[in-house]
Amino acid sequence: MKVDDLFDMQSVKVDRPEEECHGFKGERIVCSVCGEGINFRRQVLREGKILCRACAGESYYTLSTEE
Repeated sequence: MKVDDLFDMQSVKVDRPEEECHGFKGERIVCSVCGEGINFRRQVLREGKILCRACAGESYYTLSTEE
């Protein structure tokens, strides 16, 4: 079958933040505590400082004591 017979194509507008779009390249910010680069607007502003989530106490991981 032809593609035109299988699909209807039309332009659409998607209402979502640009950082959720595939291929988004946002500003890279540096954590004022550890110097880690922060992507995708994931920084936390606390007491006037820009922090990565780990330095802000919002880490998704814990350090392992096993080696």
